[in-house]
Amino acid sequence: MRRLWPLALIAAAAVALWAPSLFVREVGDSFGYDLNWSAQFSAAFRAGDLYPRWTPDSFDGLGGPTFYFYPPLGFWLAALISLATGGLGAALQLKLAELALFGLSGWSMFAWLRLKADPLPAALGGVLFMLAPYHLDDLYVRGAFAELSAIAVLPLVALGLASTAAGARTGPLWLALGWAGVILGHLPIALVTGVLVIAPYGLWLLWELPAAQRLAFAARAAAALALGTGLAALYLAPALGLQRFISADYWWSANFQASDRLFLNPKAWTMPLEPFFAAIAAGEAGIAAVVGWRAWRGGARAAAVWGAVAVIVFVVIAGLVPGFWSLPLMAKVQFPWRAMALEEFALVTVLIRAPRPALGRLPVICLIALMAGDLAAVGKFLVTGPATAQRAGYGAASFPTSIDAPEYLPAGMLRMTADGPAPAQDIAALARTPLAAGDSVSASASPGGRDVRIRLAPGPARPVTVRRFYFPSWQASCDGRPVPAEPTGPARLVGFTSPTGVAYCDVTIGLTDAEKLGLALSAASLASLAAWVGLRRRTKA
Repeated sequence: MRRLWPLALIAAAAVALWAPSLFVREVGDSFGYDLNWSAQFSAAFRAGDLYPRWTPDSFDGLGGPTFYFYPPLGFWLAALISLATGGLGAALQLKLAELALFGLSGWSMFAWLRLKADPLPAALGGVLFMLAPYHLDDLYVRGAFAELSAIAVLPLVALGLASTAAGARTGPLWLALGWAGVILGHLPIALVTGVLVIAPYGLWLLWELPAAQRLAFAARAAAALALGTGLAALYLAPALGLQRFISADYWWSANFQASDRLFLNPKAWTMPLEPFFAAIAAGEAGIAAVVGWRAWRGGARAAAVWGAVAVIVFVVIAGLVPGFWSLPLMAKVQFPWRAMALEEFALVTVLIRAPRPALGRLPVICLIALMAGDLAAVGKFLVTGPATAQRAGYGAASFPTSIDAPEYLPAGMLRMTADGPAPAQDIAALARTPLAAGDSVSASASPGGRDVRIRLAPGPARPVTVRRFYFPSWQASCDGRPVPAEPTGPARLVGFTSPTGVAYCDVTIGLTDAEKLGLALSAASLASLAAWVGLRRRTKA
């Protein structure tokens, strides 16, 4: 019981923070996307596809390559919940996954803080991390399900780094698994984690170690991070290698310029979230600076470094580091305030690890006021709901979330209007066309729409167009012999030419070269990590 009560406290706090979502139909402005994707991912998972990538119901049944690009971690969790609770509705299953992610974030924060703190402060730190404003806003305001997944395992990265530096045999394992989890949870969060947490904290640990131990720590940490990246390669390789086949340029359009959203950019103050997040981030940085400085003066340098990390994160997202968000990878983060998740992680760490005299009344009062203000804002959003988000500019009327995200349309099928992104072709009209178009063709789709069988009347070679958006994973075969599939027409549908005299043609989802590469790298990394752990155990025995 002495070991379980901190986890019980964290679980109770997670339920209390999550419970209001049961009384709201759409939790956050991206809930429509999350629900659509989760329902399709879970249905395919229950049917035996352990990593579903194609979403067959998207775009009115023309399908979309959502999970070739969108990270799967949270959706695997939702799929497992769906498998265990098949009678529940898809919305409730998704909300239960959000509850699990909140609880996991509290537990992982507890595990990280427990390295240096007693159970009670560590458990309170886990609760505080769940209650942190940006974390809570990700659930109730933004509906950022993937970010919640990454934040849930973020503390494991720091735990792995610290344990590796201390020589613990489980340190590289935690680092590899935590880093892989952050990548599989949300790639932009992984980018800022690498630059703003792993780099400064890793350098600090390197500096603190005796000179004779530095090379060994650096080698073990680098190997663990490489293995973690390899574990995530089954997602990374397709996500990075297949973007030319979708409307990925929408991600880098004027709507998502990171420099426009920096807190010190006047343009940011005309946007709906930026002033709100700027006030929160500034307050958190101020509290971290005061507590960190007092901890440093009191000799608690290991705690003070996290106050410095929180301040550095704020300085970066405010725009005080010229050119940072123009760097090739950082520009792809889109919203600099995503890094507030790291700021809050650092803030909670310094609050729990700093000596009690370093806290003082003023920082605690400011923290309580900050969280109370955020809870009031969340409550207001729950009352006003998605209608406010629509008026604020989320989701163009020409592209409702019931269709899917615009970036997953085939390359060339997206246009920008004054109202926002819109399909270049009428999707509703396309959805009414025959399943397979061509001379003397009849066709049927398998349950779930992943496979299409086409029956052809005897005759010469002829072009066939299938009512599915093209993606290179589509493979065509006629009477068992493969034939090339290609994008056809302005709508970029799947097309191929049937050979002379064939009776049947099949169009199915197969593995792309990028998927094969990613799976091979992940399998090799998993085998290497298992061998490493086994070797370390044998050495210690």
